[in-house]
Amino acid sequence: MYTVGKIDVEKYRVVSPDIRTDEVIITEERIRQYLDLGVGRCILGTVAVKDFDFTARMAQKYGGQIAVGVDARDGYVAVNGWKELSRERGMDICRRLRDAGVRTVIYTDISRDGAGRGTNLELYEELVNYYRTTNQFTDLDAPEELTPWQSSDGVACQVAHLTGYKDTLIYCTKLVIAPQKNLVLTFCGQAYKDQAGNPSRVWYPLNLLCESLTFEVGTRDEISGNTFLCGDGSQLCLQDGGDFRWYSSAEDHEKPYYEGIYEVYYGQAAMDKVASMTEYGLTMEELEQVLAASMNGYIPGGSRPSDYFYATGELEDNRERYQVCLDTFYAVTLHNQRLVSSPEDVQEGGNSVLYIGFYLPELEMADLTNCNAMSNTQWTFQEKTV
Repeated sequence: MYTVGKIDVEKYRVVSPDIRTDEVIITEERIRQYLDLGVGRCILGTVAVKDFDFTARMAQKYGGQIAVGVDARDGYVAVNGWKELSRERGMDICRRLRDAGVRTVIYTDISRDGAGRGTNLELYEELVNYYRTTNQFTDLDAPEELTPWQSSDGVACQVAHLTGYKDTLIYCTKLVIAPQKNLVLTFCGQAYKDQAGNPSRVWYPLNLLCESLTFEVGTRDEISGNTFLCGDGSQLCLQDGGDFRWYSSAEDHEKPYYEGIYEVYYGQAAMDKVASMTEYGLTMEELEQVLAASMNGYIPGGSRPSDYFYATGELEDNRERYQVCLDTFYAVTLHNQRLVSSPEDVQEGGNSVLYIGFYLPELEMADLTNCNAMSNTQWTFQEKTV
């Protein structure tokens, strides 16, 4: 389906790409089937909290081929598609997973700043405080601030380099926070002090590894040049060159249809474009409020800023949620130029319509709001437009 992050394994041959499917993996049989298909690593989610013993057994048996995704909200682990909060703190379960032999944990703080800006110092300070108060190390070197850093594909991140000493070992951890991707990643290395001599010999391969870090969520335009089946049964065909045709149904292209040109923006460019379209009255502050609410767990079908209170547990909710981020936010403008009833009957003229919302890779669907009619619509990917 898609990966949350990937390292150039051909270049460094250190790790395998994480492959996430739309299936919830809860049995060893499914793990074995995916690994037999060539999947480099299986990521376990809610089952890691619900059935910790199972996760520990899988980690012991399959080693680095098992990873765990931990989503935390306000410091506590969120499970079942973010519908429930467990009583365990995110840092505590990360520690238990480490002790059980899990080598890779993908930690996402879903309660952070929804605009994808800021450094999330609270998470970093909690991590450092945890290391210090639990005596994980006899000595710990940790910077007071996070440092700006950019991934190889240009994603703005914040990083911290933590060096810990325990008995005869040196532990090095590179913490990478990618706000616009709504992700927190850690890269770890260790060596014997008498062999390494100093931490630089551990940091060198870690930093070299991270030089190839890329993100595959929200890194490409998922809408331009594609054909979508719309919620009302109509079919929207977007050409690569910027032209479109909108048919009343996918089965019948002989009926009257609209055609024109379109514009697509995503990520920060989409936010800036919508805020600049003053005729719609949407300010950057309002857009950031919507984004903040959505990043706490997006509900297809017209999420609203008030949904934030469902996502944070202040109101009871059992709807399925999806992870979105700044880079999966889209603004699409369709400039209707003519209504074609037949080659001989073409009516020139039309209006422009703005759609804003999120593309959900798991569903291959754009969940959008028609800003002219203030209605919700869903565009489901069908194929690349011929």
